[in-house]
Amino acid sequence: MKDRIEKLVGAKLNINIDKDVIVLYRINDNYPEDSIKLIKNDSDYSIIESHRDKNYELYKTDNQCEAIIISALMYKKMCDELGDILTRNKIKEIAKSHNIEEMHSFLYTVLEKELFTIGELEYDKVSLKENGDKGTVYFHNMPLSLVENAKIERCYLVLYNFAMKYKEYKKFYDCLSEEEKQTVDFDKLAEMYVLV
Repeated sequence: MKDRIEKLVGAKLNINIDKDVIVLYRINDNYPEDSIKLIKNDSDYSIIESHRDKNYELYKTDNQCEAIIISALMYKKMCDELGDILTRNKIKEIAKSHNIEEMHSFLYTVLEKELFTIGELEYDKVSLKENGDKGTVYFHNMPLSLVENAKIERCYLVLYNFAMKYKEYKKFYDCLSEEEKQTVDFDKLAEMYVLV
């Protein structure tokens, strides 16, 4: 199980297994202040995100394979640092100039076209609908509440960040075996990684 989790995460990590609890945390941490716990209950599995002494139940399932996959995915989400500061700074710089054509051109240069769209909604992409100096970013055709009718400059950054998250999620999903893909729902997992 440990090897499978590490392969899904794509990195070494600390994995403590104690009876019915598996704790995933960063390799450099002596004590898991931030962790994902996979807990086997009587009839199901709970995936818990822990920050110091606070625990948040993320998901519950009766399927062990699904529990392992979601635990690995939530650990990745907790640890992944996506995008880069130089790209974010360039987006901010272009946004200040209010040059929409340059912004679109830049975004299409730094992001893959399969990840996002501007101007129209596409279910399987992060979408931005512009409305003058305001905009709304969508994922799975649902508006993201933090950027619903928000300043367009903010929307461009959110579009970039969420497209990078979606890219990382798709890489994770591609690592699953065909059997594993049968136990999970692509869209539900995408929403857990990108939105939650």
